[in-house]
Amino acid sequence: MPHTSSNSAAAAMRQLNQQMAAFQGFPLAESATQIVPGSGAVPASIMLLGEQPGEQEDLAGQVFIGPAGKLLDKALTEAGIARSDVYITNTLKHYKFKLQDKKRVHMVPGRKDIKTYMPWLEREIAIVQPAVIVTLGGVAAQTLAGKELSLEASRGQILKLENGLRIVPTYHPSFVLRTPDEAMKELRYQRLVADLALAANTADT
Repeated sequence: MPHTSSNSAAAAMRQLNQQMAAFQGFPLAESATQIVPGSGAVPASIMLLGEQPGEQEDLAGQVFIGPAGKLLDKALTEAGIARSDVYITNTLKHYKFKLQDKKRVHMVPGRKDIKTYMPWLEREIAIVQPAVIVTLGGVAAQTLAGKELSLEASRGQILKLENGLRIVPTYHPSFVLRTPDEAMKELRYQRLVADLALAANTADT
């Protein structure tokens, strides 16, 4: 598929984001602060797909700006990738949470949540036209593969899906941050860097 011009792709993405913001059919929009669209280069050879916005992203309306985003920025730099050269988004565009002692606690998306956002994600991918998509965490990998994938078994490699998309499954940065054992945390971080570097090499071929 030939790349559209940057100007027309950027215009198409702006229009898509406006349509998402105006759409009345997102159940999670009733509790979330606001929609959190993707950001970055459009079109882009590398797309990063996470699960959903977190607390800070929900409040700011910007993708991957919290602790996980900072770790991702560090990993991208170590992998030799400029964040401004990639497009970053989430499967869900709203923060899914439950109230616990007046504190908002992250909830894992269900199949119904994923299905709600899937048509919008498909349009997003069509605009970005990535050569490869790095799926951050199990939800993102499952969303694109259409089935559950073992991250430990599938990370570190390029998977070609039936629809022609190429994905590199890897850990979500928040999963790395939550790893209690310091040695394992460092190992998972280095694997995240390696998977990002693999995606960069794949995008160049």
